[in-house]
Amino acid sequence: MGKDIYNLQQIQEEKEKDDEKSKNEADEIILEEARVIEQRNQQRAKAARQKLEKAGEKQKDTTKTMEAQGEKIKTAKGAAVRTYKKSREAEELSKQLEENQGTMGFTFPGWNKVKGWARTNTAEDKEIEQLSNQKAEQNQQSDPSESSNLESSKTEDEYVEGAKQTDKELKGILGNLKSINEETEKQRKLGEEQRTDLQDINRVNEYSKKTQEKTDEKLKKNL
Repeated sequence: MGKDIYNLQQIQEEKEKDDEKSKNEADEIILEEARVIEQRNQQRAKAARQKLEKAGEKQKDTTKTMEAQGEKIKTAKGAAVRTYKKSREAEELSKQLEENQGTMGFTFPGWNKVKGWARTNTAEDKEIEQLSNQKAEQNQQSDPSESSNLESSKTEDEYVEGAKQTDKELKGILGNLKSINEETEKQRKLGEEQRTDLQDINRVNEYSKKTQEKTDEKLKKNL
């Protein structure tokens, strides 16, 4: 049976079929363009994630270097405190020498030295004691929960092919940015702590120098 050009219903059905075909063809073109764009975005996101990963590794190496440097500074700080305490002991002995000069059978019993140290505590002594009792501040470990989320992906079907992989790359970018920010904050705290320790070392060394000079004057005077 041929096509009846006067059958309006048949004409309408043919038009609807043509419209549906055109719509499907248009949808396929749009989806193909979307797939191309998605693939391009995925490659860009992947490159950005890899670049951030390398930057994050450098950040962690810098943090380790700063931590090692901080340990050396703390060791030097401990040595400065011990030097000060020794200089104070020497000063106490020089005071006892001055007080007991001319006394028959003069000796320096160990308990007397400790007693003199406790009796004549200065403001510097108290400050040094606080410094020697300080504990190194513990650095907060970065939260690993973000990295575990990077492996998760949506279970629903993709409207555009590759969308889930792009989302995964974007989550990777977010996780790396968070890690870099955490390392930056950790380095800031380490820098402040080391600056304080260096200031403490300089101050303690000044106390030691002042104490040693006073001791030398007493010894020159009495010996």
